[in-house]
Amino acid sequence: MQERHDEKSAQAQKMQAIGQLAGGIAHDFSNLLTAIIGSCDLLLQNRTLEQADSDEVEEIRRNSKRAAALAQQLLAFSRQQSLQPQEASLVDVLADLGNLLRHLLGEKITLRVRCQDNLWPVRVDINQFEQVIVNLAVNARDAMPSGGNVVIDAENIRIDARHDILPAGEYVLCKVTDTGGGISPENMQRIFEPFFSTKERGRGVGLGLATVLGIVRQSGGFILPESTPGQGSVFRVYLPRFVTNHSANTGTNASADFENMEIPVAEPAAPKQPHHILVVEDEEGVRRFAVRALQRRGFLVSQAANAEEALQMLEKNPDAEKIALLLSDVIMPGIDGPQLAMQLRKTHPDIRVLFMSGYGSGKFRDALESGNVVDFLAKPFSLKQLITRVGQVLETG
Repeated sequence: MQERHDEKSAQAQKMQAIGQLAGGIAHDFSNLLTAIIGSCDLLLQNRTLEQADSDEVEEIRRNSKRAAALAQQLLAFSRQQSLQPQEASLVDVLADLGNLLRHLLGEKITLRVRCQDNLWPVRVDINQFEQVIVNLAVNARDAMPSGGNVVIDAENIRIDARHDILPAGEYVLCKVTDTGGGISPENMQRIFEPFFSTKERGRGVGLGLATVLGIVRQSGGFILPESTPGQGSVFRVYLPRFVTNHSANTGTNASADFENMEIPVAEPAAPKQPHHILVVEDEEGVRRFAVRALQRRGFLVSQAANAEEALQMLEKNPDAEKIALLLSDVIMPGIDGPQLAMQLRKTHPDIRVLFMSGYGSGKFRDALESGNVVDFLAKPFSLKQLITRVGQVLETG
């Protein structure tokens, strides 16, 4: 018994170390991809670009987007994504996914979606939870090359204190069942490991279920797999019931620590033309792309490589009060983005704030998920995403 406990403890430590490494790599990777994708977007706006050159740039951009998806999977596995959860009904989420799932599963597989009446609400990042269902459905499809059935059920469930894994409470259970060949017991022990795959080479990198596990756990939920060889598999995802009047007290201690750094939403200021934007980003490639992109849209742009440089610039700039928006990275050496925004609010109460990051600190993620931070742009982002998000923040505050 002690030997098995030690083995599990060693495995948990190994997975934690892998997760930390993966998160750090994905963060740096996201910065590089933001610069690459953004530069491609700027090049594609050049009307004098030859068609052959345009095609090559499109190819670079397309592969960069694929790499960006891989970076997001690494962040999901390491549970270092900056999720933006909201109250949602799985009835609506699954209904919106219906056509996409049928397209992904193909004609050989029959899909059924069944939702209980009066399903309780949950609090999730809808885009990320959709990825959970898509990954589970695609895995089910790959387990049934000759065809079969996939059933997605959603129902309310209460768990008492006697359950071995789930804490007592109320949950919405989303269950994905297939009629495939099932999973062997030895593989069941490893299905959530990153880069573990039973598929043939070229059909995935083994991050699908690791991503699912990361998203579900970061959403406060649980996932329990069950499979018998030759009899198919079922993956049960338990999400805590969301009760509105309890939401303010569901934060962690890290979230509570971050409350002193909350960025209050200012009343919309009178529009100024052109808007002056301060870009603070320690990654030079990302900063150069953001500055060029905003300048081409007619904005007046100032830039700084870190928070200290930005504060010094504002002290010396007689037009500092005219800055309409702070576009800042979250994690920087010295003073981080939220601390910078908090300091600027003291002297520039009307300034808008838009954070950008590949992943945030634990406190920032908690604050983002609790709703304390509203305006956020996840890296890697495209030219269109940057301009659209900046416009929204300037318009609505």
